Amino acid sequence: MKRLMGRILVLSLAAVLLGERGFTTADEPKRTDILVEFTMPKAPRLLTVPVTLRGQSYQFVINTGASWMVYDQSFEDQLGAPIGAGAVTTAAKPLTLKYCNAPDATLGPLSLKTAEKVCCMDLRFLDRLGVGRIHGIIGMSFLKKYAMTLDVSHRKIQFRHEASIDEAKGLPLRFDESGIPLVEVVMPGEQPKLYEFDTGTDSTVAVSLDRTTFDRLIMRQEFYGVGTKRKADPSGERDTRYGVATTAAFFGFRLSDIDVNETASGDFRIGMGAIQRMNLVLDFPRKRMTAERAPFWWW
Repeated sequence: MKRLMGRILVLSLAAVLLGERGFTTADEPKRTDILVEFTMPKAPRLLTVPVTLRGQSYQFVINTGASWMVYDQSFEDQLGAPIGAGAVTTAAKPLTLKYCNAPDATLGPLSLKTAEKVCCMDLRFLDRLGVGRIHGIIGMSFLKKYAMTLDVSHRKIQFRHEASIDEAKGLPLRFDESGIPLVEVVMPGEQPKLYEFDTGTDSTVAVSLDRTTFDRLIMRQEFYGVGTKRKADPSGERDTRYGVATTAAFFGFRLSDIDVNETASGDFRIGMGAIQRMNLVLDFPRKRMTAERAPFWWW
């Protein structure tokens, strides 16, 4: 339950995606294998895609940090009678969520009608991000069935049944007890640790840390530009600490100037601020992935 909410708490962003040269490797499957393909938004705060429900198109977010599908409360009448409810603790206050059966929604030709229940909640807090109205969240209950390519260099989001990943080049994908993918991250002066791979944390944040680790990095002077900013979540807004780490290692690559924020929940996550620097193939069913550095002109 905790994993449902932690992944949909987002901050703010800035990034323009460059798109001509970059993601052509032997590991990439042939285009004939693509089930559906979307254009990645320019300067995205989040990965948004169109979802069709009862003949209408709505903007949803691809969120690997959410266990389930989430539908905005404006769909409450279309979701039918609730089949349950649950409490989720946020930084500000506990929230009660409604659970319903999955509706007949589609992502291109792919059905979003999962066997798992879906959550219904008010997503208007995401309006503060300036990406338009977000009507839902596509979580791991759907994503776990497919291989997803995030081709940042060409601004493409692709889904396949499976990815042709060379065993010698592929990296392992691990998952926590809630089905959230985990990848190894090494912060400066810290031991390697598994972080949640969270496309639902927007691109102003590369890494989210607990308070203890955040304080250790400050004491070792591994941060600069430390301050506080307002963060929006379902229960309102609150202040959170942020800073820029001198360096960190992701997917076997060492990157510099990493945007970091402190999480009240104590979770360790990598967000779009790190993910947008890489071209990634994530084969969720086979628990394998590949990573390449994306050739951004501003890094």
